[in-house]
Amino acid sequence: MVEEVLHHRTPLTRPCCSAAPTWRDGYGPNMEPPARKSAAGHRPVSSSSWLVLGGLMAAVLSGCSAARSDTGSGDVSWRDAADHAGDVVRVCGPLKSTGSDGNDRFLNLGAPYPQEPRFTIVVWDNPDSVEAVDPATASYRACASGEVSMYEGVPQIELDDGSDITLTRR
Repeated sequence: MVEEVLHHRTPLTRPCCSAAPTWRDGYGPNMEPPARKSAAGHRPVSSSSWLVLGGLMAAVLSGCSAARSDTGSGDVSWRDAADHAGDVVRVCGPLKSTGSDGNDRFLNLGAPYPQEPRFTIVVWDNPDSVEAVDPATASYRACASGEVSMYEGVPQIELDDGSDITLTRR
């Protein structure tokens, strides 16, 4: 009976973030003993702390790159659109130029026509279905949903009308 009491540990839950048990009187099963403090009063960093720190760094860095990108969650950047040829996706990027041949409307993301690399949104036979904007006078973000195809090395989405295009003034 005395032996059972000595080995019995009462788990407590941590007050924040984690439901992992801590132990009131020392360390418990599958837990390392508390690390000894250095002369400066600091404890060495455990391997699990490095994993948590690495995960936090990855989250912060991915958040920073997402904040600088021209895409939202789940969107494909105009730069990566060629990698999605044949896929139905939503491609977004900065609108750099527009054009029309009277029947069709062309919106170029990333770089103005004819510069490359760029991404082109083509609206066939219905140019009035797309809001007329001038990227030279204001900055716009454009997104289009559809199947990505390649035309003369330039990725594009071809549409019948502008209902799958979103233009946002930045």
